[in-house]
Formats: sequence, C-alpha cells, structure tokens
Amino acid sequence: MCYPICKPYIYNNHTHSKLVNSTHKIAIGTLITALLITTSCVSQNNIINESPTPSVNKTDVVIETQTATPTSEPSPTPTAKPPDVLFKYSSGIQMLEAGQYKEAIPQFDMVIRVLPKFAQAYNGRGLAHFYNDEIDLALEDFNTAIELKPDMADAYMNRVAISLMKEQIPEAVKDMEKALTIYEREGNIDKEEEVRKMLSISEKNINN
Repeated sequence: MCYPICKPYIYNNHTHSKLVNSTHKIAIGTLITALLITTSCVSQNNIINESPTPSVNKTDVVIETQTATPTSEPSPTPTAKPPDVLFKYSSGIQMLEAGQYKEAIPQFDMVIRVLPKFAQAYNGRGLAHFYNDEIDLALEDFNTAIELKPDMADAYMNRVAISLMKEQIPEAVKDMEKALTIYEREGNIDKEEEVRKMLSISEKNINN
C-alpha cells in the first residue's frame, strides 16, 4: 500500500473558500470543486525515469543518476549522486495530503533538481503552489508538466482549475477536452464521466 500517495484528489472546503472569490459564478465554483488532482500511486520498489516523450506504461518508473550538463538557458542542475528521490517525492505528496503546502515545495524542488524531466514532480509542486496562493507559479509548473508529459491528463485538469478561477472558460474547455481524450484512451471511466459532466456545465455557462 502506498496511501496517501495514490489518493487522487486533494481538495477541501477550507481551501475552496480561500482560493475562490465569493463573487465567482456558482457554476465556476462547482467546476473547481474536487478538480485538483495529484499524481498516480508510485510503489516504493519502482524507479523514476521521465522524458518529454509520453511513456507507454504509466507504472514503470525508473530513477537514474544524471550528471550535470551545460545548457543555454537556466534550468535545474542535476546532481551527480542523487539522494533518495523517491522518498522526497513521496514526502511531498504526503505533505500535500496533510495540507502542509509550503513545506511540500522544497521536497519537490529537490526531486526536480535531481530529475529535471520528471513531470509528476512539477505537477505536485504546482499543487503546492496553488494551495499556497501562488497561482502564477502553479500555472508555470502545470505547463511544464504538460510539456514534459503531454499525455498527463491530471496536469491538464489541474490547469483547468486555474482557468476556471480566472473565468477563462474557453481555455478550461480546451484542457478538459484534451484530458477527456487521454482518459478515454487509458480506459479511466470514472474520470471520463467526471470530465464529461464538467464539460457540460462549462458549455452551458458559455452559451448563457
């Protein structure tokens, strides 16, 4: 068992009232509710290996030692001998579950420094920034997660939450449609149904 890493949602009424202005439309508030999604469950026996190319097997994760390479633009510098990256990642997820959002950020920072192409770490840090009211930083991390792993439906849905907060409904709908396509391909029926309902509410909101 790897609870609470595999618990799919991090959301509660306290963070909803904190993050969503009371003047927002009821439909938008409803869509944001239960929307933010963590990464999928990762076994302690698995290893992490991420690249911009979508992986075929989501549960096959490999940790590999990386050496620092010069780049033309600023980027996280990999260390020669990484610490227990999986432990840091797991700690970050557990802190999110416990509502320790500020404390979770350094955990994901360490993972990203060692594995700068590990999309799930950006998604996790994005959630921590989101709940810490650092919306622009959260959006940047969700964007990076999607760039690194274009088939990461959860990151699209997390980005939807920000679009809805900003009442950018068309942008939210586009990301919902992308996520829906991925969930359909993965056979994730529960999330398929959820996104379809959200799309229906969003489209009605646009038409009205």
